[in-house]
Amino acid sequence: RLMVFSLMFGCGIAWFVSMQSMSEEEFLPVFLVTTSCMAMSFFGTVAGVLGYFLELESFGEVEEVMAVWAGAFPIFLFIAAVSQFVKEADHPFGIGGWASTYLSVCAIVTLGFSLVLKSRTSKNTITRGKSNLSCILSWIFTITILYGKYGVAGLDVNGDVTRVFGMPASVFGTLLAASILLALEGETNTGRSSRIQKLSASQAKAKHPFGVNFDKLQHSNRFAPVLAGTALVFVCASIHAILFRGAGWFFVGSGDGIATSSEDVFAAVYGSSSKLDDVATLAEKNLIHSRVMVTAAKLAGAGFFTSKSIFGPLLHLGGLVATFPSLFLLVSYMWNGQKIPLATATLSLPLNLIPILLCRGIPTIYAAAMLGGIGGCLEVLSARQKNWESNMQI
Repeated sequence: RLMVFSLMFGCGIAWFVSMQSMSEEEFLPVFLVTTSCMAMSFFGTVAGVLGYFLELESFGEVEEVMAVWAGAFPIFLFIAAVSQFVKEADHPFGIGGWASTYLSVCAIVTLGFSLVLKSRTSKNTITRGKSNLSCILSWIFTITILYGKYGVAGLDVNGDVTRVFGMPASVFGTLLAASILLALEGETNTGRSSRIQKLSASQAKAKHPFGVNFDKLQHSNRFAPVLAGTALVFVCASIHAILFRGAGWFFVGSGDGIATSSEDVFAAVYGSSSKLDDVATLAEKNLIHSRVMVTAAKLAGAGFFTSKSIFGPLLHLGGLVATFPSLFLLVSYMWNGQKIPLATATLSLPLNLIPILLCRGIPTIYAAAMLGGIGGCLEVLSARQKNWESNMQI
């Protein structure tokens, strides 16, 4: 029954995602990617069912299935990547791309496995570590898909700028994907029986398998990983845009590297086809070309490999560094809950004005500065409120 359920449910989800993503592709690429997705979903479903129903004493069987899933991941990733060379395929993270399809299924499987382990009635350090690891992997897969398709400025693989509520799709998606990290679980939960506590302690001493455990994570600081993950993505994306974008030997998808010059923008929007477009199509392409041209020009002026002057990259690099104090203090305050010196928090706030006013070429730097600025203001207000309450008690 377990195998039948895994085949019907797990493989069914993988087939549905693959068909929705690659319905217009040729048979052989679809077959390779769909087969790889179904295999990963099958192993993930088996691990999820066993992880929910097996007792803690038999949890080793779940770890074995997870080891098989981890070993199969690079193998089927290579099989799915073969579809890129079967024909003149589109971008791997574009519509119908093999990478976005494969990683989407893996993200769903890992998130489902994390939620299944979190919903167990009996848990220990091992189950929480595996649950947290799966949750983080799901978040990483989601971020990889997001920035592989849209880059750091919403400049997608089709040569258009995608914005959601006025924000680049990558920035908005980062904020939305951070909610996955709310599934993380700490080791401070109460309510476990003494038998489970003793079993957990004995297992942890005898064998500490690979996992991610948070001893200090609890209900009061559950948003700290969300904030830390969001800030980390903004910082890493900004570093990539400044230091590596445009370098032929290092790239993270073509989503933010397809247009490094006006010729690249023109070719991406209008294409190389010689057929004549009607007036409405030309007007639409002209509007798209204008938006993409502005975005691509700002990005090109902020990277060392794409800028004609070193001043722009240095300015953006300095603006990124200026966001570090506020982000560090904010994450530390959210995680530890300790009192931050009011003077230190206040002095770090003006530094965020540098990227907000001067570094508009890379949206992730602006987003990091806004995150540090708004969070820092709330942190200062909270510190002042606590100081006022302590003075009233005196």
